[in-house]
Amino acid sequence: MPAKALPRGPAGQRNVDNMAKGSYILAMSRSTPLDTYREQARLHRVLASPARLMLLDILAHGEATVTQLARQAGLTMTAASRHLSVLKTEGLVESRKDGNEVHYRLHKPHA
Repeated sequence: MPAKALPRGPAGQRNVDNMAKGSYILAMSRSTPLDTYREQARLHRVLASPARLMLLDILAHGEATVTQLARQAGLTMTAASRHLSVLKTEGLVESRKDGNEVHYRLHKPHA
């Protein structure tokens, strides 16, 4: 399986911090403007969901379980889990398992 392309920001900046999680700490690198726009479009698609924005907003106040997030966002457990999976894949949230519950929090890149 090919390596995932690194997220890039304006002016050809490329993410080099915590590549596996896809975090968005940017460092200078070479890229074309088209690559930059593709990465920005990908991130915008992830954030285009009102449900995902709501989950991120809830998590801005602290860690929560899937059950708590689903209840607060007015989503089913299935829908909340699906959205959280997308957010985790994109490196925007982290999770930890505690028994049968999964706790989510915003991803905090290491500077």
